[in-house]
Amino acid sequence: MALPESTPAGRIYEVVGEYVIADGGGWLPGCYADRPTAELALTMDYDTLRRLNDNRPKGDQYAPITVEDLRTASAEDEQGG
Repeated sequence: MALPESTPAGRIYEVVGEYVIADGGGWLPGCYADRPTAELALTMDYDTLRRLNDNRPKGDQYAPITVEDLRTASAEDEQGG
């Protein structure tokens, strides 16, 4: 599936079994394991998503982000970490 270059913010697209999120002309960081995970990601801060995507485990950088990944990142943010 070819993704449109300009998309409305908050729109979720399925691409090859993973999900990506449009951000009004761009894309939020990461690919998400399923639609509920992508929906949860929409509630999170951009910087948190970027940090999570940039820090994928070595050798696993293309693994989709899971709900557990988002919950862990959110807990770390709450603890100031």
